[in-house]
Amino acid sequence: MNRQLWLDYIFLIILVIVFVILPYKYANEQLERLQAFDSQLRAEREELNREKEAFLAEKRNREKTCLATNIYHEARGENERGKQAVAQVTLNRTQNENFPSDICGVVYQGCQFSWYCDGKSDEIFDEKAWADSLRVANDALEGRTIQSIGANVIYYHSTRVKPRWARTKRFIASIGKHLFYAEKS
Repeated sequence: MNRQLWLDYIFLIILVIVFVILPYKYANEQLERLQAFDSQLRAEREELNREKEAFLAEKRNREKTCLATNIYHEARGENERGKQAVAQVTLNRTQNENFPSDICGVVYQGCQFSWYCDGKSDEIFDEKAWADSLRVANDALEGRTIQSIGANVIYYHSTRVKPRWARTKRFIASIGKHLFYAEKS
């Protein structure tokens, strides 16, 4: 081969290396880096999803416990409908701008529920009533309760008392030993 042909051949090899082999190698390295990064992102996303699910489960369990505690102390001697109505009022309040937006905030807001501020022990002593309260709370959170009182009912009191505020509300229903009210329109 003559010298020019060798030079052309070497030039062609250089072109192949520069424009084919090096970009291919670089692209593969980039692709491997991107795949590793994508794998890392997927793992982090899965971990975040696990943490989110754990947080939501913990929050839901806390809310269920707060709701069950209110049902227990307010309506443990009531029938199913009475317990559901107390649960519904508690949930209705979370949707009302005059109350906290979370269940525990509603249950423990000031002295809204007499059991919380009556100075008596809030200890759970009746295990059957507690189990019923947990079941009703779970059903209420799952939307499996009868909307016996309506979404606008946000007040109730025991039939043993006659609070002054009741005169300023619209009477809706009497269920068991409780009277239920909504705001007057």
